[in-house]
Amino acid sequence: MKIPKRMKFGVFMAPFHRVGENPTLALERDLELLQWLDTLGFDEAYIGEHHSAGWETIASPELFMAPALNALATSDSARE
Repeated sequence: MKIPKRMKFGVFMAPFHRVGENPTLALERDLELLQWLDTLGFDEAYIGEHHSAGWETIASPELFMAPALNALATSDSARE
């Protein structure tokens, strides 16, 4: 077993948003949070999947992550 050189950090983002909040703005804020987490050096992000009751608006984590991965692939941290 290989011992990691440093502790790794990750985050779980539940798909909860305020009732009545503009879903586009909520998802954009979530994507911005992922970019900040990358800047801070987080290693992993897990995205919750639900689409119910109007406040759980991430029905497909893969589709939600696509623009985030594109942005991260062109960021400075991806070049390191």
